[in-house]
Amino acid sequence: YGPLTSMVSKSSDWTYEGYPDPTKEPLRCGMEPTAATPMWWICDPAGYMTQEDHLKIQRVLVHIWDSTTIQCPEGDKGYQVAVAIMDHWATNEYQGSWFDDESDKKKKTAAYFAEQIGNRWGIGNAGCGNGVLVLLSIKDRYFYIKTARASRQLLTDDATDYITTEIKGSLHQQKWAEAILTALGFAMEALQGQDIVPVDYMSLGFACLIAFVVC
Repeated sequence: YGPLTSMVSKSSDWTYEGYPDPTKEPLRCGMEPTAATPMWWICDPAGYMTQEDHLKIQRVLVHIWDSTTIQCPEGDKGYQVAVAIMDHWATNEYQGSWFDDESDKKKKTAAYFAEQIGNRWGIGNAGCGNGVLVLLSIKDRYFYIKTARASRQLLTDDATDYITTEIKGSLHQQKWAEAILTALGFAMEALQGQDIVPVDYMSLGFACLIAFVVC
């Protein structure tokens, strides 16, 4: 199966255990280490983005690490953000109970996948909680940002919800790289200590929810 890996991954249903780690299996992730980019923090096995897109994203990921600071047991570090893009999660990996609706099941599955992949990849520094994983499952039509304990203090749940709202247009248009880069731009600002959520965002979201329910 080794020589067929890249072809098989074009239409793969992934388990979190089988999803490759870009630091250990960059070629399976669609990344090719070079002298300029010896390490990758992005995995795109099915090649939804171009190599140029991969490079742009990797540069942003490195910039986030270099431009942010958090005190860790090992000293000052940056926030480490990684990106996982997949076709589809395997049916047997679906999370949730029989009484959960489809939306809840997808959210629980995305959260589970992101946490397990983040743990396998070793995102962030030990005892620090400075990791973030951005997950995009194309055929499941789901985008999710998983934050560790410390990173969640800056990249809050409200902030990740806002980011998801802001990139919906790009996702609907299948502009995957644009969506990821926009999300990372917002995440970087949040991890630098900026408040990215507009004051009226929550009230607007509540109003939209009421309008949807009433209609």
